Amino acid sequence: MYTFEAGKGINCNKLNDNFDEVKDDANANEQALQTIDSTALRKDGSNLTAQIISAFNQVTPVVLTNQSGTISLSDNTTYFISLSGNATISLPSVPSDQRSHTIIVVVHSNNKSFNPGTTKHLATPAIYDNTKPFQYMYIYNKIDNSWYYCVGQ
Repeated sequence: MYTFEAGKGINCNKLNDNFDEVKDDANANEQALQTIDSTALRKDGSNLTAQIISAFNQVTPVVLTNQSGTISLSDNTTYFISLSGNATISLPSVPSDQRSHTIIVVVHSNNKSFNPGTTKHLATPAIYDNTKPFQYMYIYNKIDNSWYYCVGQ
């Protein structure tokens, strides 16, 4: 880099050389910043595509077949359960953190009874046909430290 001082004169050739060097560096930096901007995940999520969101939302469900008796569920998991006899759900203990805790269960009851493991519900429990598949969504309420469910068909 060249420093020009008053009274020392300015060499036009040196000034032009320096300008070209600085211009090339600035262009390289601008291109690097544009690459980062177009490929990095922004903090506000404004450059998330539907494909990325879909990939984050995908989970591999746990498939339990021929189940009966007590069925223990894990936190933040999706289940497909096929019953061979009457069943009762055992819900997990939840740590005292700030995270969301949700469990999704799709049940093929095959005309068997299904006890959701809690009496607390988010809406009036629906009457459903237990010869057809139905689903439960469990959500942990941090205010009263309890699992709540809603059911649908």
